[in-house]
Amino acid sequence: MAFTATTGTGISPVGAGEGQGGRNVISTFMNFQDGLIVGRFAGYDAATDTVANVSATTAVVSGVVKRNIINAISDGATFTNANTNSVDIIESGIVTVDVMAGITPSKYEPVFVNNIDGTATNSQAPGFLAVDAYFYQQVSPTVWKIRIR
Repeated sequence: MAFTATTGTGISPVGAGEGQGGRNVISTFMNFQDGLIVGRFAGYDAATDTVANVSATTAVVSGVVKRNIINAISDGATFTNANTNSVDIIESGIVTVDVMAGITPSKYEPVFVNNIDGTATNSQAPGFLAVDAYFYQQVSPTVWKIRIR
C-alpha cells in the first residue's frame, strides 16, 4: 500500500475556481485582461470579445474564472498573457468561488457579485450585480461551492 494510513489528514480543501461535476458549461477565451483572478467572477466586453476582472463598470457577468490544472493551487492566482494564451470561464454548473470578506452565506441563498473585486456575496448592496446562482456548500471560510444556472 502506498499510504501509511487510511485517513487523509492534512489534505487541504479545494480552492476557488474549481469546477465540480460533469455538467458545467465552460467557454475558452483567447482575449483576457492581464491579471485575471482565478476563482472570481469575470465580466465580458462584447465589443472586444474580452473577459476581465469585474469592476464598477461591468455590465455583463460571464462566469467564474476556472483554475488551470497546470498552474499552482493558491489563493489569488492570476492569469497573464505571459503565462497562458487562453482562459476558461465556467458559465453554468457547480464551481467554487471566493466569497466577500465578512459575509456568512447560507445554503440556497442567492448569489450577487461584488462589483469592486468579483467576489461572491449574499448582499444586494447598491451596485452589486445579480447572477442566476445560489450558494450550495461551504468549502472553507472564504470559499463556497455555488451553482450557476
